[in-house]
Amino acid sequence: TYIIRPAKSAEEIVTEGRVLHHCVGGDNYLGKHDRGETYILFLRFKDTPNMQYVTVEIEATTPNILQWYGAHDKKPDQENIQKWLNRYIRMLVTGTLRTAGMPAMAIAYSA
Repeated sequence: TYIIRPAKSAEEIVTEGRVLHHCVGGDNYLGKHDRGETYILFLRFKDTPNMQYVTVEIEATTPNILQWYGAHDKKPDQENIQKWLNRYIRMLVTGTLRTAGMPAMAIAYSA
């Protein structure tokens, strides 16, 4: 149903915040992302991977979700998305997503 992938650029993060009307595109989030303190990930529907849906911020040092929000700081389909994200984090923790020496958070994942 969903895919998750890392932000490709600061411009993409700013666009995400503008389209979804939340604060991810602000200097605070960009700074943390640029310093490698957190990763900004985009959760999308598989059938519309270029349409903004949910933004996820996770810690860079330990796979832990700091926050996730959709448009206007709402949590759409909260129960299902939280379960999906929890599975994703478990896969990060167990190393299931690590390939070719890339950090797991840098790999797109779909399930």
